[in-house]
Amino acid sequence: MFKDIAKRALVVGLVAAAAAPTAGSAEEPWGETYVNPAPEPDDFVLPMPCGGGMAFRQVRTPATNDLLEDYQITLGQADDGEALSEYVRQGYLLGSLTQSLMVGRVAYFYLGKYEVTVDQYRAVMDDRCPQPSIRGRLPAANLSWFDAVAFTRGYSEWLFQNTPDDLPTEGEYRAFVRLPTEVEWEFAARGGTSVDPNSEFRARLFRMDGPTEQYVWFQGPRSASGQVHPVGLLDANPLLLHDMLGNVEEMVLEPYRVNRVGRRHGQVGGFVARGGSYLTPESALSTAERTEYSYFDERTGEARRLPQVGFRVAVSAPILVSQQRIAEMREAWQDARRFRLDTDRFDPLDALQELARNTTDLEVRTTLEEIAGRFGAELSARSEVEARAVRSAIMTGATLIRMLRNDHRLITAVERAYEFERNRDADSERAQRLADQLAAQRERLDITFRSYLNGLVQAANDYGGSLHHQQLALQIQSFEDSGLETLVEPAALFTDQVLQYQDQQDLDRDALLAQILR
Repeated sequence: MFKDIAKRALVVGLVAAAAAPTAGSAEEPWGETYVNPAPEPDDFVLPMPCGGGMAFRQVRTPATNDLLEDYQITLGQADDGEALSEYVRQGYLLGSLTQSLMVGRVAYFYLGKYEVTVDQYRAVMDDRCPQPSIRGRLPAANLSWFDAVAFTRGYSEWLFQNTPDDLPTEGEYRAFVRLPTEVEWEFAARGGTSVDPNSEFRARLFRMDGPTEQYVWFQGPRSASGQVHPVGLLDANPLLLHDMLGNVEEMVLEPYRVNRVGRRHGQVGGFVARGGSYLTPESALSTAERTEYSYFDERTGEARRLPQVGFRVAVSAPILVSQQRIAEMREAWQDARRFRLDTDRFDPLDALQELARNTTDLEVRTTLEEIAGRFGAELSARSEVEARAVRSAIMTGATLIRMLRNDHRLITAVERAYEFERNRDADSERAQRLADQLAAQRERLDITFRSYLNGLVQAANDYGGSLHHQQLALQIQSFEDSGLETLVEPAALFTDQVLQYQDQQDLDRDALLAQILR
């Protein structure tokens, strides 16, 4: 109730402030109320025409030094009711902006912290500058998909021509503004790497610490009451992005495709809007929600514009940004194609391609090229499966190390209590209970350690050391992004012990346990 009253009081106050005369011209810098109403220290803010600005959040995607290794995520939801649009499928993601770290690198893109507002749209697209106001802080809607793309072009050109140094760079190129892809949008809406990748990321709604109306403008008197609202009034999602669900639906870059039981169908349709709006019932809200609209209005023949559809923008960079990057990616492509085959003796892909090049029969050549393509794709898919399995092994190993340490601490405490009680009265009931408890705890530690050793040996035997190094860097990023920093050291220790076993092929149980417990 208090939240609801405070929210309405804020709206009334903003409206009153907007009604008051504004000193100065529209060329003066906009106040934070109109650029970034819920500021955070690590926000990224780009300037705009007319003294405006736009706030962004960095969306990190786990990355390794392998430039072709992207991040697989599970999208959609297991609900047959909207299966054609929203059924579970796999997506792949990697930010095109990067930063080198001590171990590996970080890949990321920027996503608008808020939906593009009326004032921001006018600042780029109109001849005259808008006077910033609370009405201008409403999300820009009643725009076509083509209008949204034109905005991203206009804004990018203005940045390049007026404040190019404010844009991030990658290699020899500056970043630019565009609509987000569907995978980028859904990854960010669910909370990205800041949430648990299984339970929280796969939930119908992003993690909320209060009622839905505290985060989302949806249909009904408890929330939107049939009206669109200024951006940034409600609480943000785990990535501190506001209004990802509700308020207005948000257009994305690529066209609509139906879901063919786990993959995108080849047929291409209209444009896609994500996230629902102020007209969406609370029961229908979902980070998987997708709606198709025709690009054109059947009645007027003009580009379709809808009052409940708006957009937010992303900032990213080109991929092939230097000759060095191109060479590194070609090398990574060759490595992915060969996938741990003994290429010194025989590379079946090279053999197939050589046969295709040397045959004069066009039909045979086409068949051989198709086989080579499918074989290469299958090897690449197997490589991705191995990478996920190694990350899972690292996660399990780190978790078991923490369990072993907790068990050891408990055993130490029980041992002290037992020694004290035995010295006082060895035959007492309490001494017997402590002895039983101590035996049970030692048995539990032994079982946990055996499980740990089994996983260690399997990981060491199944996967090469370079793969462990790569995936450790990726898993550490995931731990740090999701607030699980306490698992970083155990994960590194597990990987070290895997590599130690690979090198020595000696499973010294006592030495391994001593390393864990010291």
